[in-house]
Amino acid sequence: MKLFCFLTTFVLVNVLANDEVTYKKVVFFTNAAIELAYNTNELIEGDNFVTNGLEYVIEKMVNDEDSYKSFAKINLMMAVPDKTDLVNHIPSLVPFFPMHMLGMQYQLFVRQEIRDTLGMEYLSPIKKCINYQNYMQQEIKDTLEIDFPEADESQDFGSLDLTILANQRRRLVKTAIKKIFRRVIGTMFDQFFLELEVRDTLNLVGSNLATLIEERRATGTSLENTIRQRVLGTENPEVVEDQNGSIRDCPLLRFCRLMGLYMSTQLPTLYIKKIWIDSNENTCTLDDGTIERKFKKINGVWSQISSTT
Repeated sequence: MKLFCFLTTFVLVNVLANDEVTYKKVVFFTNAAIELAYNTNELIEGDNFVTNGLEYVIEKMVNDEDSYKSFAKINLMMAVPDKTDLVNHIPSLVPFFPMHMLGMQYQLFVRQEIRDTLGMEYLSPIKKCINYQNYMQQEIKDTLEIDFPEADESQDFGSLDLTILANQRRRLVKTAIKKIFRRVIGTMFDQFFLELEVRDTLNLVGSNLATLIEERRATGTSLENTIRQRVLGTENPEVVEDQNGSIRDCPLLRFCRLMGLYMSTQLPTLYIKKIWIDSNENTCTLDDGTIERKFKKINGVWSQISSTT
């Protein structure tokens, strides 16, 4: 009996080790696909000119509420492949489409989605992560209609560091998202990113928010300006409304997902697990599992209005 238990444990440990090596391998190849998309420019999609392949893939995914109902799925596939616990935040079963949407194509799609989902139910978390990275490769291949070069299978994938692989990917994804925001936000890009960088810097340096608030009371300086001066070393004036309009026609969920992806690439230790929107209040909430940050468009700029634990 003891021998049986030992052999069973030995087999399980080896299977897990093999799965971890396989995951590093598939993340490595997915990185190569993302880099290929990043270096693909001047695309034509239908009658539209597409500037960059990776930007186009990202926008397609955040806009697709049918294939990507869960933000955790997008984040794991794209920005934080090293945070494998995210797979636990991806719903097991996808909801069915409304009856009025169930035409022939949607019936086939739902049927395939059910098959894929039920199949995933019996997989270990790491195997699910492997599948999601393979999905990311397929998404790039199908969206951009490009072929990947022959993969070098002779490498020692077990020696690869998953965090290093993820950081290499995040640099590309972060750059692409910033370019998307620059197109979407237009003239308010600098002010918007100053908001995000302020939040990230505060998290990194652990500034004493109570002290900053007290400074505000004593000097009459706004909290945002105090933070900018103390943390960023800048004296940019108060946020003012852009007379030409700041956020162009950008759906709230899409914008929220882009923010969640960007913040996950910027601070991967505080990666976003869940997001939700309030269309009535026009707010976006990002949840990293510890802190919920709510954003709202104020005077033409998206600003963080609350932070709760």
